[in-house]
Amino acid sequence: MSELDRAALLQRELFLSVLTPTRPTGSMARRVAQSMREMRFARGEVIFAKGERADSSYFVSEGIVRFDDDDADPLPFGVGDVVGIVDLNLDRPRAHTARAHTDVVLLQMNAEDWLDVQEENVEWVIETRRFVSDLVHRLMLECADSPAHRPGIESTTESPARPYEGTLLETLVLLSKMIYFERASVQSVAELARRAGRVQVQRGAQITTEAPERTMLVVAEGLVEAERRGEPNLRAWYPSGTLVLGGAGLCGVLGEYDLVALADTQLLVLRFGEIDEVVEDHTDLSRSLMRGIAFDREHWLAVRRSRNGAARQPT
Repeated sequence: MSELDRAALLQRELFLSVLTPTRPTGSMARRVAQSMREMRFARGEVIFAKGERADSSYFVSEGIVRFDDDDADPLPFGVGDVVGIVDLNLDRPRAHTARAHTDVVLLQMNAEDWLDVQEENVEWVIETRRFVSDLVHRLMLECADSPAHRPGIESTTESPARPYEGTLLETLVLLSKMIYFERASVQSVAELARRAGRVQVQRGAQITTEAPERTMLVVAEGLVEAERRGEPNLRAWYPSGTLVLGGAGLCGVLGEYDLVALADTQLLVLRFGEIDEVVEDHTDLSRSLMRGIAFDREHWLAVRRSRNGAARQPT
């Protein structure tokens, strides 16, 4: 390896270790740096186009990148940000066109290498999942003055026709149908189902959990209202088959909310530590969780765009 190549690798490792939000270990930074390819784009050039196959992600090393679609979020990608990773997580074609807003230097990493790195660095993947989940929660709070629930999730006290009985098979089916677990292997979801605790709450009762900062709740039956204490206030409703707080429920903020059962309710309790133990043996579970969180992030970005667009309309 030439001195120039060695210097370039060291520069990339330093970039990854210092500027990326979830800092990788030295060995991971070295592995990622070796897999990257430097690409330069002049101002105005298209980096990738909407509808193209998503086969790589791009770390911004210098300059600014923007999505230039009418329905895209207007926030720019600057140094340390990653462009195109959401399309990889969601396993879909490019949802937007990315263009160099200034002259940019990008570090490209293909999807296959990215998946390999994740399988080799489970702890970093877990930390990244929590970081992205926290981003979803921040977006929710930004949209606190907008309708807080997802389209189709209404405040209703109707119970499902068939009550949840809590069998292992029933729990496995329930989890497998959720967006956070639908790409995970049957083995990993079955392991989660075996580890899940079960809580029954009568209508009108407060829902409390031990160590909420390390817990996620799945509504197996019934309806849960979540209202945030303090400002900004946020209120949302979660019926059967949903995760309380959605993708934001994986970053440890459950304790910031008052939870009330609006119908006789059964909840599955999953501890972060137990989820992480399963992830260590089943990296497909981690990718499935990230995919679900990414869908929630897309939803709240759309809510924010809609809200901001409405605010700009003349009155």
